[in-house]
Amino acid sequence: MVSINSILKAHWVGIVLAISAGVISIAPQIYLLHDPNYRGIQMLGTDAEYFYMGQANRALYEDYSKGPFPNDPGKSYYLTPKLGERMLALLSKVFGLSVIDLNVVLKFVGPVLLFGILYGWIFELSSSRSLASLSPLFVIFGINLLNPRDLLNLRLLHTSLDSFLPYTRPFSPLISSLFLFPGLWGIHRLVSKGLSLRSSIALGLITGFSLYEYVYTWTILTVVLGLYFLYFFILRDKTKIKSFIPSLLTHGVISLPVFLNSFKARLDPDYIYTTARHGLVHTRTPILGSFVILGFLALLFLWPKKFRDIRHFFLFVFLALIIVLNQQIITGFTIQPGHYHWFYVKPLCVIVVGFIVIYWIEKIVSIRKWATLLFVSIGLVLLFNGIVIQTNSYKANYHTFIKNQNYAPLLYFFDDSYPQEKNIWANYDLSVLIESYTHHSALNIFDYYSKSETERRNGIFLEYRLRGVSDKNITEIATQEKDYIISSLFGVYYRDLPGSDKIQDLELQKFIQGYFAFVKAPLQQAMKGLNIDLIVVDKNSNLEELSFLQKVYKDDRFIIYQSL
Repeated sequence: MVSINSILKAHWVGIVLAISAGVISIAPQIYLLHDPNYRGIQMLGTDAEYFYMGQANRALYEDYSKGPFPNDPGKSYYLTPKLGERMLALLSKVFGLSVIDLNVVLKFVGPVLLFGILYGWIFELSSSRSLASLSPLFVIFGINLLNPRDLLNLRLLHTSLDSFLPYTRPFSPLISSLFLFPGLWGIHRLVSKGLSLRSSIALGLITGFSLYEYVYTWTILTVVLGLYFLYFFILRDKTKIKSFIPSLLTHGVISLPVFLNSFKARLDPDYIYTTARHGLVHTRTPILGSFVILGFLALLFLWPKKFRDIRHFFLFVFLALIIVLNQQIITGFTIQPGHYHWFYVKPLCVIVVGFIVIYWIEKIVSIRKWATLLFVSIGLVLLFNGIVIQTNSYKANYHTFIKNQNYAPLLYFFDDSYPQEKNIWANYDLSVLIESYTHHSALNIFDYYSKSETERRNGIFLEYRLRGVSDKNITEIATQEKDYIISSLFGVYYRDLPGSDKIQDLELQKFIQGYFAFVKAPLQQAMKGLNIDLIVVDKNSNLEELSFLQKVYKDDRFIIYQSL
């Protein structure tokens, strides 16, 4: 039995680096707590993070009487299970912390856990503490350095990333990676050493539940499992085939409810619109993926003979990446391949590069202390890169942080004045904060998974009407703000669809024609149609002549009206 002291002594460098990864990841949020402008609104600068926090906060108030994955509002299905959001909500209740505060804690705990998982897996694969220490650093802090330009930018204290470190973002790639890498680790053990029945079932649970967190993670783990099963089936290796059965059966049972749910979803008239808005594009165009090809070539021609057995596993993983990137050839639909690129292909390429670089350094640099010095230098560069990313992101997001503090009094007012949930109409920036910090619902969130096109279109109509846009100037303003309107209505669909400019122009004309009718209808009717209880407007907006609205709050920036 290996003692804890011996583990600490043997792997103290990895432990220190894991804690360092957590400290660098959480540092901007901790620093902000001492900012004199701080009024309770955190700085969350990774892509769509406030939206994710809103989803997690709303999960606190969902009705779980019919199961752990409630249906979307007004629907008989859920479009996405949102396991990560509900996990965060559950932990929020357990520890008595707000979802936002728990997310800040996760920015430390998550990278530490991820570092530990990667360290353990890479050490088991390579028996090299140097490789096991540097590979997680490279994944967490240095993925952008695969771009040679970023190595040059680093000299000038710049990077190409314009947001905080990727692994500080919930729920992908952070929580999804806590399924991905244990899943790959388990599959490698299953293939190379075999697993006990209990461990095999545990692997099935990890790979199956990954579908509830992030479909991209599930597709990769499923294809790797399937490829290996097919491989051993072709070889007629009955022992290996039997070893896969507990994992595959568990995986299938856990995954099945999501597919049964998806059959319900497909019957909904809004299904095509909502899935398209979130990136389901009809195409059969193959995707090569330059990093996948480079990874394959590196495995074939640069991979060290010392790790020959491991190459077999990584070839299967990269073959799985090619398959999931090109599943649209069979299915006819692609689902935002950029997610695979950033959160799967690049991290796995980084691990492959790490194996090759560390091996050749040890082989070429014969004096151990010089090799150690080189490893330390690489580690320091990676840590420095992470610090630069965090620092620049802090500076870039500071103006948003200052702006958000202005909303703090409104958020306190909503929770203090209205114990029961209210539907609130506000600008988008305030709306995501309402969802993240209060128990109320904000209606101006176009990312909601199951909102119909009519709901979303009427919401944008109301937004323009409250801005004072009339039927006389809507054409000019809509033309100027075409990108905003199209992205609000259709999400990423037209972003990923080549040659769609003419279609977008037709959609814009349809929007303008619809606004002509909307602006003529009574405003009270429009607000009732959207089920609005409270509305937040700029202090210069004049809605006081409307008899169906009552002013309930005013400060030097905003006015809140209640619908009577």
